[in-house]
Amino acid sequence: MLHGTGRDGLSLINPWKKMAKEKGIVLAGPNALNSQMWIAAEDGPVFLRDVVESIRLRFNLDLKRVYLFGHSSGGCFAIMNALYEPNYFAAAAVHAGALPDPGQFIPVLSARRRIPIAIWVGDRDPFFPVSAVKPTVDFLQTNGFPGQFSVLQNHDHNYYGLADKVNKAAWSFLESKALQDDPKWIDVA
Repeated sequence: MLHGTGRDGLSLINPWKKMAKEKGIVLAGPNALNSQMWIAAEDGPVFLRDVVESIRLRFNLDLKRVYLFGHSSGGCFAIMNALYEPNYFAAAAVHAGALPDPGQFIPVLSARRRIPIAIWVGDRDPFFPVSAVKPTVDFLQTNGFPGQFSVLQNHDHNYYGLADKVNKAAWSFLESKALQDDPKWIDVA
């Protein structure tokens, strides 16, 4: 669970708690070092791997089914980390996020696995308008990344107003995705 600007990990954990209890999902909501933004050099992807590795010491995890979910800046960070580590994370789901510049991710195209990524965005989102998210979707689709893109009608940037609906759709997308082989970490730093 990767939070948005000005939030913390609990802001995404709380809307997922009920479903997590029902479905047996283990949630982790780390805080970015700077709550205003996720910074790759400080917050990941190594940091995210370390979070997963510390959780697996306490819980029986299916390591072939570790997912990323993010909102807003956390959504952008989820997409980036999914592309950098497609053999470690099984899939990603995002509410209101996009790549800042899809062209800078051309190097990830050498990865053999095309990680599934789903994106939901409101048709009235002032921070991530559909026109700003579409280049990311086009990049993913053109390069063979499976996934889905959903425009939420009459919806703005407020994930929390539709959290139950978004989370249900995200879990429906994520739950069937799994790595074929044991997870492999490739340090991109």
